Amino acid sequence: MPAVLPRTVRVAALAAALAALAVPAAPATASDELRRCREVHFTRGSDDVAGAIRVRNLTCRYARRFIRHMDGRPPRRHHGWRCRTRFHDPDMGIPYWNVRCTKGDKLIRWRKT
Repeated sequence: MPAVLPRTVRVAALAAALAALAVPAAPATASDELRRCREVHFTRGSDDVAGAIRVRNLTCRYARRFIRHMDGRPPRRHHGWRCRTRFHDPDMGIPYWNVRCTKGDKLIRWRKT
Protein backbone atom coordinates (compact mmCIF):
# COMPACT_ATOMS: atom_id res chain seq x y z
CA MET A 1 0.00 0.00 0.00
CA PRO A 2 1.47 3.42 -1.01
CA ALA A 3 2.27 5.93 1.68
CA VAL A 4 -0.18 8.82 1.93
CA LEU A 5 1.31 12.29 2.20
CA PRO A 6 -0.05 14.69 4.78
CA ARG A 7 -2.75 17.02 3.50
CA THR A 8 -0.58 20.16 3.87
CA VAL A 9 2.15 18.66 1.67
CA ARG A 10 -0.37 17.72 -1.03
CA VAL A 11 -1.94 21.20 -0.98
CA ALA A 12 1.49 22.86 -1.17
CA ALA A 13 2.53 20.66 -4.12
CA LEU A 14 -0.73 21.39 -5.95
CA ALA A 15 -0.36 25.15 -5.32
CA ALA A 16 3.22 25.10 -6.68
CA ALA A 17 2.13 23.22 -9.80
CA LEU A 18 -0.73 25.67 -10.45
CA ALA A 19 1.56 28.66 -9.92
CA ALA A 20 4.00 27.31 -12.50
CA LEU A 21 1.19 26.97 -15.04
CA ALA A 22 -0.21 30.43 -14.31
CA VAL A 23 2.94 32.34 -15.39
CA PRO A 24 3.12 32.13 -19.19
CA ALA A 25 6.05 33.57 -21.12
CA ALA A 26 5.38 37.13 -22.20
CA PRO A 27 4.71 37.17 -25.94
CA ALA A 28 6.36 39.80 -28.10
CA THR A 29 3.96 42.64 -28.68
CA ALA A 30 3.58 44.43 -31.99
CA SER A 31 5.35 47.47 -30.54
CA ASP A 32 8.46 45.37 -29.74
CA GLU A 33 8.90 44.32 -33.35
CA LEU A 34 10.79 46.29 -35.97
CA ARG A 35 8.64 47.56 -38.82
CA ARG A 36 9.88 48.34 -42.31
CA CYS A 37 9.41 51.76 -43.88
CA ARG A 38 9.82 53.17 -47.39
CA GLU A 39 13.10 54.70 -48.52
CA VAL A 40 13.90 58.39 -48.28
CA HIS A 41 15.36 59.89 -51.48
CA PHE A 42 17.49 62.99 -50.94
CA THR A 43 18.51 63.66 -54.56
CA ARG A 44 16.23 62.59 -57.36
CA GLY A 45 17.69 59.97 -59.70
CA SER A 46 20.84 59.34 -57.63
CA ASP A 47 22.17 56.91 -55.06
CA ASP A 48 21.65 59.52 -52.33
CA VAL A 49 19.11 57.40 -50.42
CA ALA A 50 18.28 56.29 -46.89
CA GLY A 51 17.07 52.71 -47.21
CA ALA A 52 16.48 49.62 -45.09
CA ILE A 53 14.58 51.83 -42.64
CA ARG A 54 13.31 50.01 -39.55
CA VAL A 55 11.36 51.50 -36.63
CA ARG A 56 10.09 50.40 -33.23
CA ASN A 57 7.41 52.25 -31.25
CA LEU A 58 7.21 54.98 -33.92
CA THR A 59 5.35 55.68 -37.11
CA CYS A 60 7.13 55.46 -40.44
CA ARG A 61 6.00 59.01 -41.17
CA TYR A 62 7.87 60.32 -38.12
CA ALA A 63 10.98 58.28 -38.95
CA ARG A 64 11.09 59.41 -42.60
CA ARG A 65 10.75 63.07 -41.55
CA PHE A 66 13.48 62.62 -38.93
CA ILE A 67 15.83 61.07 -41.50
CA ARG A 68 15.05 63.70 -44.12
CA HIS A 69 15.59 66.53 -41.61
CA MET A 70 19.00 65.13 -40.67
CA ASP A 71 19.93 64.68 -44.35
CA GLY A 72 20.50 61.03 -43.52
CA ARG A 73 23.39 61.46 -41.06
CA PRO A 74 22.38 62.90 -37.68
CA PRO A 75 24.75 64.21 -35.01
CA ARG A 76 25.37 62.02 -31.95
CA ARG A 77 22.60 63.78 -30.01
CA HIS A 78 19.59 65.59 -31.36
CA HIS A 79 16.44 66.62 -29.41
CA GLY A 80 16.78 63.74 -26.94
CA TRP A 81 17.77 61.18 -29.57
CA ARG A 82 21.11 59.37 -29.30
CA CYS A 83 22.56 58.26 -32.63
CA ARG A 84 25.45 56.04 -33.68
CA THR A 85 26.85 55.74 -37.18
CA ARG A 86 29.19 53.18 -38.69
CA PHE A 87 30.83 53.59 -42.08
CA HIS A 88 31.21 50.64 -44.47
CA ASP A 89 33.38 50.75 -47.58
CA PRO A 90 32.96 47.42 -49.39
CA ASP A 91 35.59 46.31 -51.93
CA MET A 92 32.94 46.18 -54.62
CA GLY A 93 29.91 48.43 -54.42
CA ILE A 94 28.81 51.72 -52.98
CA PRO A 95 30.08 52.87 -49.56
CA TYR A 96 27.32 53.42 -46.98
CA TRP A 97 26.61 54.41 -43.39
CA ASN A 98 24.58 52.33 -40.94
CA VAL A 99 22.73 54.68 -38.59
CA ARG A 100 20.92 53.77 -35.37
CA CYS A 101 19.05 56.33 -33.25
CA THR A 102 17.26 55.66 -29.96
CA LYS A 103 15.14 57.69 -27.58
CA GLY A 104 13.81 55.68 -24.65
CA ASP A 105 12.10 52.62 -26.13
CA LYS A 106 11.89 54.21 -29.61
CA LEU A 107 14.27 53.12 -32.36
CA ILE A 108 15.01 54.28 -35.91
CA ARG A 109 17.72 52.59 -37.96
CA TRP A 110 18.65 52.92 -41.61
CA ARG A 111 21.36 52.65 -44.24
CA LYS A 112 22.52 55.89 -45.89
CA THR A 113 24.29 55.62 -49.26
